[in-house]
Amino acid sequence: MKKVTLLLMIVLIFNVCMGQIPRASAEQEKIKKTINGFLSWYKQQQEKPNKTTHTLTDRNIIAWEEIDTLMKPNIDMVAVEDYLTYLKTSRYLSETFINNLRQYHQKIKDGLKGVTPSPKSNGIYAIPGLNLDIVFGSFEPEAIYDYYKSGIFKRISIVEYKAIVQLYIPPSSYNTYIKMLFTLTKENENWLIDYIGYYDN
Repeated sequence: MKKVTLLLMIVLIFNVCMGQIPRASAEQEKIKKTINGFLSWYKQQQEKPNKTTHTLTDRNIIAWEEIDTLMKPNIDMVAVEDYLTYLKTSRYLSETFINNLRQYHQKIKDGLKGVTPSPKSNGIYAIPGLNLDIVFGSFEPEAIYDYYKSGIFKRISIVEYKAIVQLYIPPSSYNTYIKMLFTLTKENENWLIDYIGYYDN
């Protein structure tokens, strides 16, 4: 009787474990679809005609205030909100991602308060933190969204409603793979991106 009970327990555990594998695989496919979907959407936005440098919209985030013969940079937070609203239309980004970008711009705005105005004759200049693609945190995002379709998902780890993903983008003008790191949250059966970053090892 003990052997029969033990055998039934082993079969039950095996069936439960095997039942989890297709479910985990289905969730991994959803996660891949979210990441690839966002990269595709973002690439399309970058390729649109009349795209501005920083906003994906028609309104510039950097506002240059004129003070007599001087000028000083500032961040137009209304334009930032327009930009964030536009990013949300992708339906791939979480509120965490959007809030982090909002705080990023606010931090730059706060830092610019201490900047000394410069002569207009000097012209405008790059603002540290906004002289790169702020979504990817990269100076050359083309290396990502031009080659992501050949990317390799090295690892997808899921714990409840959170996931962490390693995506390798193959070499382009670089000598090695671009190793990207994503974190995601599942909301209403959809996986949304919380964070995009990189790692070395």
